[in-house]
Amino acid sequence: MEIRIGDVVRVLSEKIEGEVTAIVGATIVNVYSEAHGFDFPVSTRDLVVIRPATASSPAPDPLPPVDPRKLFQPPRPARKNAPSPDARDIFETRVAEIDLHAGQLLDTFAGMDSGDILEHQLDIFHRAMEEYALRAGQRIVFIHGKGEGVLRQKLLWELRHKYKKHHHQPAPFRQYGHGATLVTIK
Repeated sequence: MEIRIGDVVRVLSEKIEGEVTAIVGATIVNVYSEAHGFDFPVSTRDLVVIRPATASSPAPDPLPPVDPRKLFQPPRPARKNAPSPDARDIFETRVAEIDLHAGQLLDTFAGMDSGDILEHQLDIFHRAMEEYALRAGQRIVFIHGKGEGVLRQKLLWELRHKYKKHHHQPAPFRQYGHGATLVTIK
């Protein structure tokens, strides 16, 4: 069966269900999971169609490319009666937010030790980095929480060693406290 944009699918190897938002290659598609809040790149061999797309299904809007230079330009003078965008609104519309808390990623922890949970969290991190790798200027907030800092330290290690070309910094404190890292794809 051919998989099309708009199909609702289930990933066989994960507890993920969502809608196909893009055909990336001959055997790779992006699946948007509302439970996780972002697209996952998935092999078509790992998918089963739950509900096929209908002709009336709206096609998803592609994300516009983001020019990082435009994000930090001084504001232009406002026209009369024109609403001015709030800086927080601009930040929120151009940032992908990925919550890596285990409770958000897994339905149950049965049979899993802390190492298994950490490995799953890092797998989600790597998938997100692969998905956004070609979107220069894309900003991603990875919410890891404060906790004991094990996940945060692993993420920082991965960013320093495997994803050197991308910029990372603590996410805005007002929004995330000490529990998140902001990555800008270069």
